[in-house]
Amino acid sequence: MTSQAVIVAVRDSTVLEDGASKPDDSVPIRISGDLYEEVLSDPKIWDGNVTRLPDGDLDNPQAVLDRIRQAANLTGSGERLLVIYVGHGQNFSGEVFLATRSAHINRREGWISINALYDAMTGQLENRQVAAGLKMLIADACHTGAIRTLGAGTDHVETTPADDFALPGFPKITEPGTFVLTSANRKQPNPKFTPCDYIGDPGDPARMATPFSGHMVKIIRDGLAAEEPYFTAVGLHDALREAMRTCPTAHIDPDHDGTPSGRTSVVLRNRKGRDTPADAGSAPAPLTTREWWVEHVLSGAAGKLPELARQPADCATIMVDAARRSADSQDGAQQQNVLTAQRILLDQLAAPASVTSYLTGLKRKVPDQGHDLWWLVDDAFHNILDVPVRGDQPVPPAGAFQRAGEAADFAALLQALRSGGEGALAVEVLHMFGMMHKVDQLPQLVRTFSTPLDRVLVLTAAALNRKPQDAARLVILLGRENDGEAIASIVHDVACQRTVPDVMTFLRGVREHPEIVRSVLTMFTGESSGRSDFDKVQLCSALRADVHFRSQEREHEYAHQVLGRALHVAYRRDHRSDAPRDVERARLDDIPAALHHVDRDLETLRTWILTELNRNDTPDLYADIYAEDQRRTTVDEIAAWAVTHSPNRAAADELIHFAVKDLPAQHVGVICEQLADPGKAGKRGGAAGGGQFHMLRRAFAAHATTDKIGDLLRQLDEFSPLNDESDALLTEIVLNGGPGNEGAFRPVASLGTICEKLSGSRNQALASALRRIALGRLGGRPARDVPALVELAGSARERRRLERLAGAGVAAATLDATAPAAERTAWCVDVLQTLERAGLSLAVTFTLRGLSEPGRFDNEAAERIAAVAQRIGRAPELEKQAFYLLERTLENEQGGRGTQQRDVVTRTVTIINAVATWLPRPRRQELVQATVGRWSDTHLRYETARGLTGIGDVDAASWIYEVLERR
Repeated sequence: MTSQAVIVAVRDSTVLEDGASKPDDSVPIRISGDLYEEVLSDPKIWDGNVTRLPDGDLDNPQAVLDRIRQAANLTGSGERLLVIYVGHGQNFSGEVFLATRSAHINRREGWISINALYDAMTGQLENRQVAAGLKMLIADACHTGAIRTLGAGTDHVETTPADDFALPGFPKITEPGTFVLTSANRKQPNPKFTPCDYIGDPGDPARMATPFSGHMVKIIRDGLAAEEPYFTAVGLHDALREAMRTCPTAHIDPDHDGTPSGRTSVVLRNRKGRDTPADAGSAPAPLTTREWWVEHVLSGAAGKLPELARQPADCATIMVDAARRSADSQDGAQQQNVLTAQRILLDQLAAPASVTSYLTGLKRKVPDQGHDLWWLVDDAFHNILDVPVRGDQPVPPAGAFQRAGEAADFAALLQALRSGGEGALAVEVLHMFGMMHKVDQLPQLVRTFSTPLDRVLVLTAAALNRKPQDAARLVILLGRENDGEAIASIVHDVACQRTVPDVMTFLRGVREHPEIVRSVLTMFTGESSGRSDFDKVQLCSALRADVHFRSQEREHEYAHQVLGRALHVAYRRDHRSDAPRDVERARLDDIPAALHHVDRDLETLRTWILTELNRNDTPDLYADIYAEDQRRTTVDEIAAWAVTHSPNRAAADELIHFAVKDLPAQHVGVICEQLADPGKAGKRGGAAGGGQFHMLRRAFAAHATTDKIGDLLRQLDEFSPLNDESDALLTEIVLNGGPGNEGAFRPVASLGTICEKLSGSRNQALASALRRIALGRLGGRPARDVPALVELAGSARERRRLERLAGAGVAAATLDATAPAAERTAWCVDVLQTLERAGLSLAVTFTLRGLSEPGRFDNEAAERIAAVAQRIGRAPELEKQAFYLLERTLENEQGGRGTQQRDVVTRTVTIINAVATWLPRPRRQELVQATVGRWSDTHLRYETARGLTGIGDVDAASWIYEVLERR
C-alpha cells in the first residue's frame, strides 16, 4: 500500500443557465488539472500514486466517489490520501456541492455532495476504516469556503467558530489527520477563474491555470527556501496565502481547516528545503511527520519502527512526545505501547553511537515535557543494560552487562558517550548499572572495568541508591575483596548523603565492624560532611535509643562521642577567623535548639558536659580534634559556648538553669566571661550578650543561692569592670527574692550577706553598686526595709550617700505614675515616719526635695504631693516637713523648664485647694503669699488668682491680689 493522489478536474461541465454553456472556464480548469498531474508525478515531490480521473468518470457523481473510495482503500498506515478538485461549486440549502460534467445550476442532479465526498475519503459513515494518516481535500471551486473538516473547525482564519459551519445531516466526527484547503472563503464565496499574468516568468504554464491552482502549482513545483524539507498541510496553505496576497493581481484569500494532526501532517516534499537530495534520481525520504509517528507509536503499530530507528535523534523527540500524550490521557494501554515501541527501537539501535544519540535526546527532551516522564528514561536504561524492572531488586541475567551480555559492548557504549561529549550521561549509565544489578554480583562484575574510577562510580551508586542494609552488605563484601578505595567512597556517600534513619540502618548492618562504624561517625560529624548540626543531634539521639550500640561500661558511648564531636566541630568552626559570619551563624545556632527538640530537658547535653569534665581519657572520635592536655580546657569552653549560643528561649533557659544550679562556680564564671567578652564568645559575641545574658541574670537571681551569687559576683568583678551589664545583673538580684521567692524583693538580710562576701577592698565598688541599685528600686518594698538598706552602709560617709539615695528612691517610687496613687502616697508617709523614727532625717529631707523637684511632676503628681503633705501634716513629728514640702513645691512651680503656664496654674490651684481641708487658714494664707505671691512672673500670679476664683476659692485669690496691690 502507498499514498494516493486523486485529481478531479471537471473542465467542460455543462453547468447550464438559461440553456447556455460556460466554456470560458474550461481552459484554466483543464490546465490546472494537467499541472497538478505533472508536479505530483515528480518523485522528489510526491512519493505515492497519482490518478487523474478521465472524462468518462466525470459524468456522474457516483463514478467519481467510487474512484476516490477505491484510492482511499489502497492507503496504508502512515500514508496520505490527497484529493484535488478543480471545477465549479454550489451551495444548496447550506450544503456545499461540487459539479460533475452533467451538473445543472438549478438542480442537485449531477452534483457531488461534500458529505458524500468526505465519506468516500474517510469511510466514517460506512464504518469503513481508511488507514491513511492524512486525508486532505484541495478544492478550487466556488462556495468551498463553507466546507469544514470532519470534526471541529479549529484555528479558522476568516470567520467564526466551527459550530457555525456544522453541515446539515452530517454527524460531528473527530477523524484524526483530516484537512481541507479551499480557493473560496466564508466572506468571499466566488473566486475568479481568470488566469493571472504574474505567476512565474512569462510563458510559465501556471499563468494559464486558475489563480488559486496556478499559485499552488508554482509553490509545489519550485519549492520554498526553508529549514523544513516538507510542506505540512497548514504550511502549504500559509505559503499559498502569502503568494496570493503579494501578487500584483488582487485575489481573494484561500481558506483552510483541519484537525490538529491533519494540520501538522506532511503533504509534499519541499524541493528547496533542508536536506533535500539534489539529484532527481534520489529516493524521497518517508513523508511522515512527527505527529504521525506519535500516533503510530500510541496505536501500538510496530511495522515502520525500524524505519524510524534510522534517525536516532528524531526517535527521542517522537518517543518523548508520545510519552507526554499517554501521560496526559492517563491511558495505560498507550503507555504500554510507548514502552513496547522503545524496546523495539533500542533493538534496532545496535551501534553505540546510535544508542548515545538516543539517550542524549531523551535526557534533553524529557525535562522540557515534565519530570513525570522519567519512567521513559528509566525504561531505556533498563533495556540498554538488559535488566528487567522488578520492583526494588531487579534481577539481571547472570553476568549480563547489557543487551549482548559482553563487557566489551558496555565499554564501547561508554566510549561512544564520552567521545560524543556526553561524559555526564556516561556517568549516569554507570550509576544505572550499579543500581540495576544485585549486590552480591557487583564486586565480581566491576573487576573487568578497565578504569578504577568507573568501578568506584558503579559501587557508590549501588550503595547510595539501594536500601541501606544492602549498602552495608556491599561494604562488607568489598572488605573481603580488600577494596579500601571503594569502601572509603561508599562510607563518604552514606555519611554525607543518606538520611539519618538510613545512616542508622547502615550502622546496624556493619555493627560487627567497629572500624567501619568509626569511619562513618567520624565522616558524619566532620566539618566537611555538609551535615547540619541538627542532623548530628538526630544521629546522637538515635544512637542513644538503639540497643545495638550500648555497652556494659558506657551505655551511650557512641552517642556521647557523636555529640561531643559535633559540639567540638561547631565550637572550633565558630572561632575560625576565616569563616563567613552569616553562613556560620546559620549553621551554629541550631545545636542547643536541636537538642531541645529531641530531648526536652536537655539531659543529653547536661550529661555530656558533666561527664567530660570528670573523665580522664580521650574518646576515639576526639583524637583528630585535640590532644589530651587540651581536652578539659576545651570542654570547659564548649560548655560555656553551648549555654550562651542558643537561639531557642526554652533551650537557653534550660541550659542556663543547669549551669547556675549544677555547674561549679568557676565554670559559670567562664560563661560570664564569654558574655562579657565578645572576642571569646565566638562570632555571635554581642548577640549572646543580649537576650541570653538577660536570661542568665534572671537565672542567677531566681535559682542561685546567696553564697553562690556572692562567689559569682566576685569572679565577675575580677575579669570585668563595672558596666551596664553589671548593673543589669545586680538589678535582677535585687528584684528577685531568690529560690522559693521568685517575683518578690530580695530580703535585706540576703543583700547584706552578699555585700559581706564583697567586703574585700577589690570588690567594694561592686558592693556599693548593689546597695545603690537596691535603694533605687524601692517601689513596693516594705517601709521598714528602707532604713535597713541604709544601715548596710560600710562607712559613715557612705551612710550619708545612701540616705540621699534613699530619699531620691522614695520620691521616685511615690511619683511613679504606673503605681496606684492612694497606695503609693500611704506608702510614702509610712516610709517618712519610719525614717524619722530611725533618726535618718537626711533621708527624709531628700525625699521631700525629690518630691518637690521642679519640672518632675504633672497634674497627677501634684495631687499625690498634696495628699502626702496632708497625711504627714497630721503626724506630729512631721508637721513641719509637710509645710516645707508644700512651700518648696509651690516655690519651684514657676521654675519648671518647658512647662506651659496653664499647666503651672492648674497644678498650683490643685495644691492650694487641696490643703484648704486641713491646713489652718492663717498657715494657708502664709503659704500662698510666701510662694505664689512672690513669683517673679506677675502675669502668672494673676492667672493663678483667676484660676482660684474660677473654682470658688476667693480667699486664696484675694491673698494673691493683696500682695500684688502692695507692689
